[in-house]
Amino acid sequence: MRTFLRRLIFVLIIAIIAMVLWDNKDRVGLLANNGLRIQGDWYRVEMNFKGSDVYNFSGKLISRNNDVVGSYDLRQNTELEVTLDGQVTDYILSFEDDENMVWSIEVNGKQVPSVLWRQ
Repeated sequence: MRTFLRRLIFVLIIAIIAMVLWDNKDRVGLLANNGLRIQGDWYRVEMNFKGSDVYNFSGKLISRNNDVVGSYDLRQNTELEVTLDGQVTDYILSFEDDENMVWSIEVNGKQVPSVLWRQ
């Protein structure tokens, strides 16, 4: 009887955890690897308008209009090291939603958006 109760409690705990994860699957999805989210075609946003140049992020390379212009290295899920024109800059990577990416820098302990991207 004790073994049966232990197994029943274990199954109930697993079921509750599964239900909580299922209900919050959109939040858990945000924890997914940003290395996959950054890949693809992006447009740099200036003055709230999408630029005309297409930037492609693929295989740690950055291409603009099919010409390689730099590289990126996602050191952690939110720490991005970008090399453009020989300059290396560290950014904090975030996604406002599926179509907007933000590269921020840290100034006096605060995150300040530096480069905005839109798909």
